Amino acid sequence: KILPHSLHVTASVSSPSPGGPGKGDGAGSGPGGGFHDADASPVLGKNGRPLRGKGLDHARELRSMLRDATSVAEKTLLTRELNETQAGKADQRARLLGKCRVVGTTAASCGNDSLNGAQFSIVVLDESSQMTELGSVCAIVKFGVRALLAVGDPKQLPPVVGDSGTGGGKQVGGNTTTAPKNSLRECLFTRLQLAGHVPTLLRTQYRCHPALARVPNESFYGGELLNGVTEPQRERLLLARVVENLGDDGAKRRRNETPMPPLVWMDLTLTDLSWDSGRSAYSKREARLAAAIATRAVGLGVCPSRVGVIALFKAQASLIQRELDEICANSQQHTQQDMRDMSSGPDDTPSLYAETHRIQVSTVDAFQGQEKEFVVLSLCGGGGRGFLTDERLNVALTRARRHLVVLGDSRDSSLRDREVWRSCLASARKYPCGYVHPSLLVSETAITAKLMEWRAAGDAAEVAEKGSGEDAKESTKQSPT
Repeated sequence: KILPHSLHVTASVSSPSPGGPGKGDGAGSGPGGGFHDADASPVLGKNGRPLRGKGLDHARELRSMLRDATSVAEKTLLTRELNETQAGKADQRARLLGKCRVVGTTAASCGNDSLNGAQFSIVVLDESSQMTELGSVCAIVKFGVRALLAVGDPKQLPPVVGDSGTGGGKQVGGNTTTAPKNSLRECLFTRLQLAGHVPTLLRTQYRCHPALARVPNESFYGGELLNGVTEPQRERLLLARVVENLGDDGAKRRRNETPMPPLVWMDLTLTDLSWDSGRSAYSKREARLAAAIATRAVGLGVCPSRVGVIALFKAQASLIQRELDEICANSQQHTQQDMRDMSSGPDDTPSLYAETHRIQVSTVDAFQGQEKEFVVLSLCGGGGRGFLTDERLNVALTRARRHLVVLGDSRDSSLRDREVWRSCLASARKYPCGYVHPSLLVSETAITAKLMEWRAAGDAAEVAEKGSGEDAKESTKQSPT
């Protein structure tokens, strides 16, 4: 059996008593150390009786997480999980765990009391190049493992380890050359490589449109990757331009369509680039453009949950999110007819504008391991300058399945000096409408006019669903090399 739900339960907190750590009033002193005072109150089950044991621990933790939740989606998920816990599901899962032959868990949760005594012959460490060695050892030692399968990509983001003496959270790792020497920053995957264990390269990629995979493949993987998907399997979702002309008879109309290229570079010159107190860059103008592009894609039928916006800087991600929230709030104040007038396009679906809260906006680090059909990448002008490592850049360029729209200033010196960005620009310029000149983005009016040229390529949602179905079929027929 395979346990179909997550099992994330912390150990019970000791009864209130004076003393040292773990003996206080139930308030934890760190991650996993307990709960705040407000969490110590009883939690009633659906039968009206107080929960005990694992169910109580899980409910208290969920209740604490629910107070800290910010998004509607997160609150909905946590509320559903809390209701199930109150119905006794957490205890049922704990009992089922002893019967499962396959268990999925995070590295940190391997130390969970519910897994005490469990034995597994094989452990698979997924994304092992992101784990610290201590996290990997926790999974290996506890279960009497006889075989280890470590899966990871050392050319993408490494573990997060705080700098010595600062407690910071810089993203550094054994596969970077700029980080100071710190053995904790070296993941087990990299150490095994250095010890002479030759990794097996999974050469076939099944995510990106072949044109989107070309630049990362040449820049980071030495051209060794193969495409497991074809261009028809990554059919375009949008049209970049539609021109209708009179036919030869002067009456019949002929429609010329220019498909949106897989990679689009919108060359935006910034005059409002700023930095917050943490030296995180942001631009109001670029944030508004990113939000407008994502909203336009949704208005043309792309499912909001399949659209993502990636920012190199946390301050920029927050600003883009506020812009999208404002668009969502404004859309709810207009009638459907008003929205049709605002969208100025027959292909728009006005009701979808209210769904922009489902668009994911995150930094590169938070996006690792995820994918979207349509991705907007905000560079804040110069592409991250010195802090943008090859690993982080690799992640940013490989999240999109069909369309990647890059917002950056091609005249910025730090961008021109980076071979990867020059390759992206060259790739975008190969396609009609792949490169958008700064003169077409000089004002809000010009930007709106440009985005209104975009049209849906048939039913965008249907095309995306069809592609996902084809991927599932292909994965059953093919295996990575």
